[in-house]
Amino acid sequence: MLNTFPFHFPGNRLNPALTIIFSFAAVICLTPLAFYLSWIASINKRSRPTIVSGTWDIARTVAGLYGFLFIGGILLLNLVQSDTRFLARGNFEQLRASWAEQQLAWLAVSLGYILLIVAGVALAISSRKNSWSIYNIDSDDLESAIESALSRAGLEAKRMGNIWKTGQPVLEVKPFHGMQYAMVRFLYSDVRVREELERQLRSILNETPSPENPAAGWLTSIATGLVIVIIGILALTSYIIFFK
Repeated sequence: MLNTFPFHFPGNRLNPALTIIFSFAAVICLTPLAFYLSWIASINKRSRPTIVSGTWDIARTVAGLYGFLFIGGILLLNLVQSDTRFLARGNFEQLRASWAEQQLAWLAVSLGYILLIVAGVALAISSRKNSWSIYNIDSDDLESAIESALSRAGLEAKRMGNIWKTGQPVLEVKPFHGMQYAMVRFLYSDVRVREELERQLRSILNETPSPENPAAGWLTSIATGLVIVIIGILALTSYIIFFK
C-alpha cells in the first residue's frame, strides 16, 4: 500500500520524513478550503439572496485559501531553492542539519513571499471597497431590484452595459451566471445618496426569492470529498508515524 503513495525515491522506498511533511502541509491546505466551500454551499441553499460586503468576501476567500497561499507556497518555494536531496534521501536528523545550514535563505524567501501575498491581498481588499458580493441571485431578478432601488432613491439612471449612469456612474454589476452570483460596486460620489441606494437595494433583495441553485450541490460534494481526503491523509500519516 505504501508504494502507491505519490512520492517515490531510489530503491522504491518511501521517505517517512518527506511523507509526513507533505501530509501535514496537505491537511493544512485542504482543511480551511473545505470549511470555506461548506460555507459557500450553505448560503447558496438559502431561500433569499445573501449579501456580503466586498471586503469581507475577500477576507473569507483568503481564509479559505490560506493553506495554499502561505503554507503550500512557502513550502514549494523553499523546496525549489534548497538542497532537496536531504528531503529525497535523508531522515529527520539530516533535515535539521539542512535547516541549520540554510535557515537564512529559507527565512528570506519565506518573508519575501509573505510580503508579496499580503500586498496582493491588501490591493484586492482595497479594490472591493464600496462593493457587495451577492450570492444565490438570478441576474434578471438582480437587474429588476436595481431598477426599483434606483427609482426609490430618486435616481434616474440609464443602463450602459453593466453600468448604470446619471451624469456620473452610479453602480456596476458583474454577474457570474453559472454560480448565481454577482458583484455590485457602488460608484456614486454622493455618500448619502449612495447609502440610500444601498439601503433600498438591500430591502428589495431581502424580499426577493432565490431560485434553486445547482452550485450548492456541487460545492457540498467537493467539500465532502475534501474531508474524505483529509481523513485519508491523517490515517496514512498516523500509520507511518506509529507503525512504519
